[in-house]
Amino acid sequence: MTNASGVATATVYTSNTIAGPTYNIGVAAGSITNNFSETNIAGPATQMTQNAGTTPQSTLINTAFANPLAVTVRDAFNNPVSG
Repeated sequence: MTNASGVATATVYTSNTIAGPTYNIGVAAGSITNNFSETNIAGPATQMTQNAGTTPQSTLINTAFANPLAVTVRDAFNNPVSG
């Protein structure tokens, strides 16, 4: 149903737990259709895991290690966190 200004509002839409690409949500009223473009963004960091090859490492004193230290940071739903 639309209000006096012609605005129709759906119930609140809740995203799933997968961060990433744009989701298209289609709506229809009779033969008229429209699409909404929505993107899920990862939540705050909750976990950090060492990347393979970064530990354990050993090297001679005053010599650079072979691989830089690296971790993967993820949110509570295991999505990678950017930034």
